[in-house]
Amino acid sequence: MNDLVVVENALPEESCDFLSKFCEKYPQAFVNPFQRIEAFKDRTVAYKNIRGATETPYTTVSSVLNYSRFLGQREINTFYQDHCFPENTELTIWRQGQDMSPHADNCWQPDVDEEIKKTKHPTRFRSYSGIFYLNDTFIGGDIYFVNLNYRLKPKKGMFVGFKAGLEHTHQVLPIESGNRYTIAIWYSNMIEYAE
Repeated sequence: MNDLVVVENALPEESCDFLSKFCEKYPQAFVNPFQRIEAFKDRTVAYKNIRGATETPYTTVSSVLNYSRFLGQREINTFYQDHCFPENTELTIWRQGQDMSPHADNCWQPDVDEEIKKTKHPTRFRSYSGIFYLNDTFIGGDIYFVNLNYRLKPKKGMFVGFKAGLEHTHQVLPIESGNRYTIAIWYSNMIEYAE
């Protein structure tokens, strides 16, 4: 399907429900003073920050994120016949009114300012991107692949994987109502960037 990995019901419903409830009940887990991207401030919790947690429910969140990392890795490695490693994993809340403009996950868009183009992209080592959708009780929030002219409506449990470069420039359309919960995972071919 347009060189995308799309797997429905990839993540068990119980795992989706557990993480969705966690997003709703534990907003303090998403407060992250180290988040460098202002648009994601207080909206993400990284696997590497809760890995090894001993407090419930963080222990279970860590386990589900870890399982998801390798489930997505298997799907990407099988589909693209390539070997990559999880580089970064984030549980993310998308609230009503939020969206994301067209971007690629490992390079600058061609129309960015020339001064920006002179700098190295901060995640140039990402080879693939993956998203698990944890709920579908929201309106809007579709993912749109600009260069493919392809729009995908998220479904609970769905996994979507794609190459991180310009060919898969994508955006998140505005969330019209409700909250959208996802696990975003990026993968690299370079083992030194493994999470």
